[in-house]
Amino acid sequence: MPFGPPDVDKLQAAGDIEGLIKALAWSQSQVRRSAIQALARMGAPAARALCDALREPDGLVREAATEALSMIGPAAEEPLIAILEDPDPAMRKAAIAALVKVGGSSTVVALGGVPDSGSELPKDPFRVLGTVWDPDESVRIAATEAMGQLGDGRAVGTLCSMLDDSSRAVRTAAALAVVAVYRGGKIDEGHRLLILAQRSTITAPHQDHGHTDDTYYQSVVGGSSDCGRHTDYEAMESGIGVDFPV
Repeated sequence: MPFGPPDVDKLQAAGDIEGLIKALAWSQSQVRRSAIQALARMGAPAARALCDALREPDGLVREAATEALSMIGPAAEEPLIAILEDPDPAMRKAAIAALVKVGGSSTVVALGGVPDSGSELPKDPFRVLGTVWDPDESVRIAATEAMGQLGDGRAVGTLCSMLDDSSRAVRTAAALAVVAVYRGGKIDEGHRLLILAQRSTITAPHQDHGHTDDTYYQSVVGGSSDCGRHTDYEAMESGIGVDFPV
């Protein structure tokens, strides 16, 4: 005799978080939707289980878990931030995506923003704890893009420092994020001036040094794909080539 769909109401009434997580994999979208809403209503007690669900190979489960976490809100921020130290880059990127949707107050600092709002660059940016300094390039890009989406002024100093990252893809992501934060308007005068001081670096045409292909730059900016990594000196000299009308 075939089993029917899970009874989400009963699972929620019983506090069966594990059962609700399993329901996220159900083929019927309405069942998944009900499970997402039930887990969101359970709040913080369900957050850690949902974070674990981000490891599931089933993309539907991961997407549903991310949506439920975003509905839980700031209560899900702490367990998600803990995942930023996971050894698996895919998990770190999944946590970043969920954190953007959660929108908690600690996310920008966890990603690499300075704790106190200010207009100075970090004295030693590579000692700033944060995912923007992750050894995996794709994670650095994800964290940089997230900071741009959040639009928090605490990210400005770090993002400006990242304009000198050794990866052109990260520099491009940082430039786009800086422009996004500037246009978002949620910054003070000090941050505004700091960003404008970087405008020439952001907009200067990039010179092809004949290094490895950079598909990220090509897909986002639309320019030709050329070099992938520079020294800091070469990065500053060659420019990034992102449009920044004031």
